[in-house]
Amino acid sequence: MKDIDRPLNPRGREEARLMAEKLKEKGIVADRFICSPAVRTRETAEIFLQILELPPSALEIMDDLYEPGISDFEKAILSARSSDATIAIIAHNPGITYYAGMVANVKIDNMPTCSIFAFGGDASDWAEFLHIQKEFRFFESPKV
Repeated sequence: MKDIDRPLNPRGREEARLMAEKLKEKGIVADRFICSPAVRTRETAEIFLQILELPPSALEIMDDLYEPGISDFEKAILSARSSDATIAIIAHNPGITYYAGMVANVKIDNMPTCSIFAFGGDASDWAEFLHIQKEFRFFESPKV
């Protein structure tokens, strides 16, 4: 089976539920989930949508988020609608760890599977957001 076609295993489904519940407890609900086309990222996003009570239309698949580089994350951010106050990007390592570490001036050595790194800032639109100083908000991991 090709890597892109691998589904979530039972532990992965449980970790996705756990992390979605952590977001819900924090009162954070993304307006849009942008994820890679891999089966396991789509399944993860669908679990988040269900637990956060979001419609299927809140999910956007972006092919460039499979084996992503910096420009692919920026493209995902720019794909957000102006009405999206908060977005979530679901992608793969090593790209997502590298991007998280460089964006908010926080040392991130590894983002374990299904971990969440949150950053933000004040910007009038998503294009401006790419160029402002970002503030680290939190890091959560299902791994203890």
